[in-house]
Amino acid sequence: CHQGFGGPYANPIPPGGIALAAMATAEMAVAASSSSAGGAGAAAASKRGVVGNAALPMMADAAAVSASSSNGDNSGAAAAPAAAALRQQSNFIVTPLFAVVSRTITTTSTTAAAGAASDDTAAAAAEVTFTAPPNLGTFVVRAFAVVAPAAAAADAANPDKAAAAPPSDAASSPVLPVVRPVVRYGSAETRIAVRRRVSLTPSVPRLVRVGDVFEAGVVLTVGSVPAEVMVEVKVEDAAGSARGRGSPLRLLPSTSQSAHDNPASSSSSQSKTVAFTTATGLQQEVRFSFSAAAVGSANLTFSAAAAEEGSTVDRGGGAGGGAAGDALQVQLSVEGQQGPVWVATSFTLSATSHNNTVTYSNSTSSSSSSAPAAAAAGWQEGLVLPQAVPGSGGLTLTAGVGHFPAVSTVLDNLLLLQNQQADPKSSTSSLSSSLSSPSSPSSSYVTAQPAMLWVTMPAVLSYYGQLDSYINNNKNNTSSNSSSTDITTSSGNTSSSSPTNPTAAAAASYSAVLSSFQVLRSLTRPVVGLLACDPARWGTWQPTRTDMGLNSWALFLAHLHGPALTPLLPNSSSSSSSSPASSPTSSSSSLASSWQQLHSQTLPVWRGAVERQLLEDAREAWRGAAGNSGGSGNSSGSGRYRDWNTLVWARLVLGPDWSPPAGTLPDVAADLSLSALVRNKDDMGRQTRIVVALLLQQLLQTRGSAAAEQQLQQQQLEVLQEVLQEVVGSLRVQGRTAYVAAGQGSPSPLPLSDQALGLLLLTRAAAAASPTSTSTSSTASLNSSSSSAITSPITSPITSPITSTSLRPLLPRLAAYVASPAPPPPGGGGAPLPWAASLVRPPSWQAQGLVLAALSQYDRQYGSAQPQLGMSAEVNGAVVMQASFQAANRSTSSTPSSSPSWQPVSRTIAWEELRPPPAPGNTSRLDFQVSGSGEVSLTASMRFVPARPPPSPTYRGLYVAAALQLVDPLSGGPMGRPLVAVPLGSLVAYTVQVTSPDDLGAVTVAVMMPGGLEPLDPNLPGGTMGVGSGWMSCGESWVESSAWSRVFRWWWWPMCPAQETRPALVTLSYAALRAGTSSVTIRAVAATVGTFVVPPIRAYADAQPELMGMTAAGAIKICDGAGSGG
Repeated sequence: CHQGFGGPYANPIPPGGIALAAMATAEMAVAASSSSAGGAGAAAASKRGVVGNAALPMMADAAAVSASSSNGDNSGAAAAPAAAALRQQSNFIVTPLFAVVSRTITTTSTTAAAGAASDDTAAAAAEVTFTAPPNLGTFVVRAFAVVAPAAAAADAANPDKAAAAPPSDAASSPVLPVVRPVVRYGSAETRIAVRRRVSLTPSVPRLVRVGDVFEAGVVLTVGSVPAEVMVEVKVEDAAGSARGRGSPLRLLPSTSQSAHDNPASSSSSQSKTVAFTTATGLQQEVRFSFSAAAVGSANLTFSAAAAEEGSTVDRGGGAGGGAAGDALQVQLSVEGQQGPVWVATSFTLSATSHNNTVTYSNSTSSSSSSAPAAAAAGWQEGLVLPQAVPGSGGLTLTAGVGHFPAVSTVLDNLLLLQNQQADPKSSTSSLSSSLSSPSSPSSSYVTAQPAMLWVTMPAVLSYYGQLDSYINNNKNNTSSNSSSTDITTSSGNTSSSSPTNPTAAAAASYSAVLSSFQVLRSLTRPVVGLLACDPARWGTWQPTRTDMGLNSWALFLAHLHGPALTPLLPNSSSSSSSSPASSPTSSSSSLASSWQQLHSQTLPVWRGAVERQLLEDAREAWRGAAGNSGGSGNSSGSGRYRDWNTLVWARLVLGPDWSPPAGTLPDVAADLSLSALVRNKDDMGRQTRIVVALLLQQLLQTRGSAAAEQQLQQQQLEVLQEVLQEVVGSLRVQGRTAYVAAGQGSPSPLPLSDQALGLLLLTRAAAAASPTSTSTSSTASLNSSSSSAITSPITSPITSPITSTSLRPLLPRLAAYVASPAPPPPGGGGAPLPWAASLVRPPSWQAQGLVLAALSQYDRQYGSAQPQLGMSAEVNGAVVMQASFQAANRSTSSTPSSSPSWQPVSRTIAWEELRPPPAPGNTSRLDFQVSGSGEVSLTASMRFVPARPPPSPTYRGLYVAAALQLVDPLSGGPMGRPLVAVPLGSLVAYTVQVTSPDDLGAVTVAVMMPGGLEPLDPNLPGGTMGVGSGWMSCGESWVESSAWSRVFRWWWWPMCPAQETRPALVTLSYAALRAGTSSVTIRAVAATVGTFVVPPIRAYADAQPELMGMTAAGAIKICDGAGSGG
């Protein structure tokens, strides 16, 4: 809307509007009525950039001006004769134009009847001359007339005299300004349209795609009829002739050319003549036919020339007798028919296999084949190079060893919690800030779960050869840094340590480790064992019941990781007096003594609390049955103890040979027996059965596999075998990963903690099936024995009589899934919805502890914790990638070919750079050579743009379907059958459906729009085009309309994706995609006549782009009529 005038602007001046430069002159007459002498002023400003309005109150002709304006579609509009050059202008600023006219008007006086007042009337016309701006549009003109009394008129006539004669005593008699009352004033407002005799407005799509055949042109507007205008279009490559090729657009011969059209039209230019009559009006659209031939940008230059009245248009391309004209230039982008796609495969190679070969073929019709690989590889892959757009294909190879990044993630989470939850008011700031509960950011109370992770972190680091550097970094920095988390920089400022600073992180985390031993002792009570937090936060309340889950979990981690710290004890035979880490005064001595104290004093209390609570619950179950009181919740009502999950965890940490103490009732002892667990396995959940299998594996190990075969009942062995087969059968492969399903046929995974337990179970089973694959060097420190060694009822590796097949190909994928937990939320926030919490929150501390246990067990078993491995990849004998993963290079990398063993190595090679096969038509070979010890995980992926659009849908983990329908004007939703043709100007609904067999994380749906459809952004005003304001673009509309929506809405969350709308691409981003079908609808307008390519819609998982699906390519016809085809 128009801006204010006559003083300081009340509104900001937006870009666009009047430009006062190189203007033609036009005169405007403004009439003002007054009764006395006075003046009139006029101001003009842009109302709106409207071109071609047939009924306007006034018009100023600027036909002779050569200029251009910036349009909404980034096209430049130029007003010029046909032969004039285009002159680009942009960045217009709204500028008011002021013109003041002052003139004296002679008044006439008439005498009225007796008793009537006299009336002085006067009339005059004031003319204002101003220059019309070059940009076309409607402008507001305002006129103001002010009439003053005679004294004011005299002052106006003699301004110097009115300003003279200062006061006699300025100090004592301040002079007030003389106010001359204004007796009369008047104003008027009108509009004026600035236009040319001939003007052009582009009517061109925002983009087209290769293969499109369409019509585009200009809207031609004339000032009067009759008129005859010739319009010419010229097509040029936007990059110029330097590219050595023609324009990506081609002009097609017009089938409706009249006899007046230019017969000399070429493939790069064409002209048409348009006649305007009273019947046609002042505006017509002129279209030309084009075809898109190649990717690029083309400049479309339109020019129009109209003959003056009485003259004719020159058929040679000009106008005779003084023509009026206009010209504009539009740049049109020609996009590809589809976007890039990913195809990938992953596998693991053991260093015991010296030559593992993967082959691919250059022919899309031939099937891939693999050369024989060593048996230890256990997996063979085939790759086929499809036909692709030249220059778009690339082969990416990625290699990695071990899962140390997952260990670093847990350490980073602990350090992040330490930095975010610092409490300076607490006397133990470092201690409290390190161990505060994630759910209470402002709490200064310590919690047991992160403390237990801090305590076991040195043992985990020792598995990967990082404990020495960890301790030494702390030793070198504790002398100059306090034990708190604050580090002083060289400038004197204080900054908190973070995981990105390894030295500061080592010092801060080591301080938290030593403090955590203290925390665990302070949270231990003689009767109930370990507490989750200090009960003082609840006042005088004291717990009377043992937290069985917490104590069992803490005992499990302590027994599992405790032996790794044994060599650090001062009297350990494995210690060396020359080692700084083993000297009595070193930090390692404090660490080992802290562990010794925890093991000898604290762990027995936890163990006793677990045993006491277990027996009490079992007795309570029988007492409740006898008194008909229902028991304590651990009973089925028959007097039997039925809390199998608590029982199996208790037996796992109490030891396989544990039995109730003497004097226990026989019925209670029977309920807590191993036989009761085995007998009732069908009443347990999958997680409980996995822990039962771990317990049976432990029993086999502690008794010796040969003796256990004789002592264990056959039923127990069958249960172990059955659970292993159940876990293997429930693994669902998902690209590079695999997960254990929550139930039979369930698309949802078990929680992360249960996934870790499943990995631990299968890893130990695989060790029993292939004992030779266990790396002795990686478990040497774990199994080190000395006179002071701390014995543990849980040892590793654990043997098993199970000889299950198909474990090796699936185990690496399960480990990859376990190693990829959800990242921590930014700023420590969390999601309010129950199911959504797992998407944005980090895993629980209990889950992270089990993840470390399972991954470290896996890496040690296959020699990946401290590898000595070299790998190279060759294509037809040419080396394309080399990598070395050495435990000695964990801290630094001296050469580009050598990398820390936790750092993946990746390289992308263009297909044109790959060495061709020795003979044409032969199959190319991709060979991997692995030497040393350890296991390398490899991913070979191809990213390319297919040469031809897919004729049928593509399914690689996701199924995508789409339908184009008309929009119901009442509901705003899709209606009718799918269309293959739509009328011009219609509003359509483009519905996309994505079906996934599994629950996925972040998923992106890329909807490449056809050239003739203009997508509407629902986030902008008018994005719904005034229809269906209550209709949502996804299934949320159904949930919101349900009476139970607010109760169960968390179950369907997340449902609607975030939408980013661009002319060529609409991107839909799901935070998570649940199993099943999800749909979303995009509204668009059919804006251009023609036949357009419908690109395939691609949906893919963000973490694994090769896990994807695509629709088939198609075509849509936009008709210049009312009908539509189906």
